[in-house]
Amino acid sequence: MPKFLNVLNMSENEIQNFVVHNTSTGIAKAGALILDGTLLKYHNGTSYITLGDSDIATSSAAGVVELFSDTTQTVAANSVTATASRTYGVQLNSDDQMVVNVPWEDTTIANTNTFRTVSVDTNGNGSVNDTLDATETLVLKKGSNITLAESAGVITISSTDTNTQLNNAGVIGKVLTGLNTGSGGAVAAADTILAAFGKLENRVALNDAKVTNSQVSTDVTLGTSSHDYLSISGQAITLAAIDLTTDVTGDLPISEGGTGQSTAAAAANALLNTSQGGALTIGDSSDTITIAGDLTVEGSQTIIDSTTVATGDNMLELAKDNTGNATDFGWYGKFVDSGTKYAGMNWDASATKFVLGYGDDAPAGTIAWDTAGHLEVGKLTTTDLVIGGHTISDVDITSEDSGADDHLMTAAAIVALIADNENSFSTASGVEDNADVTDATNVAAAGAIMDGDFTSNGLMKRTANGSYTVDTNTYSTATGVANNADVTPSWVPSSNPN
Repeated sequence: MPKFLNVLNMSENEIQNFVVHNTSTGIAKAGALILDGTLLKYHNGTSYITLGDSDIATSSAAGVVELFSDTTQTVAANSVTATASRTYGVQLNSDDQMVVNVPWEDTTIANTNTFRTVSVDTNGNGSVNDTLDATETLVLKKGSNITLAESAGVITISSTDTNTQLNNAGVIGKVLTGLNTGSGGAVAAADTILAAFGKLENRVALNDAKVTNSQVSTDVTLGTSSHDYLSISGQAITLAAIDLTTDVTGDLPISEGGTGQSTAAAAANALLNTSQGGALTIGDSSDTITIAGDLTVEGSQTIIDSTTVATGDNMLELAKDNTGNATDFGWYGKFVDSGTKYAGMNWDASATKFVLGYGDDAPAGTIAWDTAGHLEVGKLTTTDLVIGGHTISDVDITSEDSGADDHLMTAAAIVALIADNENSFSTASGVEDNADVTDATNVAAAGAIMDGDFTSNGLMKRTANGSYTVDTNTYSTATGVANNADVTPSWVPSSNPN
């Protein structure tokens, strides 16, 4: 039979390798342990409680709880205090985490004070003449017949003088301190008495500078009736249109819209010979300007933007002031080919000839083109032709044969010359005229050889001037190379057969 111990005192010795009774119902005694399946339970004196996560502590029983946070607190805890109303209990929130509910009230009062600029009128005229800075304190000081009272931050200013009215003497004797007469204008309802008096005084001062009423007459008349552009009705004078023929005498100056002259010719001369202070434009693009007489331009440059220029002159004169024959003249135009260039034709005064050419610079004064020009014409008529410094004065054509050194010959003239002299041409010495080139005598006389001169195969060898022999020796190729071998074998690159 099993043996049971009521009390076993181990004297702090260990019990090793023991097994808890595995049962769903154990003895009903506080401190008893059982293993209910996989759950370890203990008896708390009332019932068995499961040890583990589900063994949550309550206000009446010990159990398992969770921490609110795993963050390590680095702030030291306050010291224990015996002050009343500062001890609070620990509770569990809905996640079974320990929390402390500390009654707390925000006693911080937000600072809503804003420093405002305090202005002071020490003269009492409505103008600020002093201000308090941020470091100064506003102090209210009572004065004569003035009392100050403060309650809950509210300052009450009272007067102890019950007589607030001035008698006639007081009003008349009141000094107008702060009167400003520098600004005028109409008196407004919002003006103070001092401001209104200042405006009135300003207006009076202006009136003093004007004429008095005794100087103003109600009888206003015109001094003359010869001009009808002024009319009067009562004291109203009306200005009408001015007739330049009858109402204006003398010459109207340019500053008043006239010409300053009495005749059209004098006016044109005066206006056109007066500096315009810049460019002068006559008419617009739709106008046609006609000059009946001659036109002389005394400026140094005339620019014409016309696309077509037509003239009735049959000759154009250039370099009219070239009295010393030191300036080349001609014409040129601008074109663009890898940059701006200029091409033209000019008279070369130093060489007394016309020159065609082009270059990078616009010609001026003495002209020297960078590159000689090319001239293409349908027909050229000339007395002499200079080629490479040689003068050609004529051309022999057809059967002409001048024999002159300064003549050229056409193809027809050359053919005719050969035909005319074919019987007079002599062959080499020992060679017949019209010789047969297959004749051995003619060939030998010409210093040539014929196939018949060789009696055997071989290499022809020159032995002396005009003497040749045939070398019939047999020559072997290099060792390892066959006779009549292909000189471009496969092992020799075709691009470098050496």
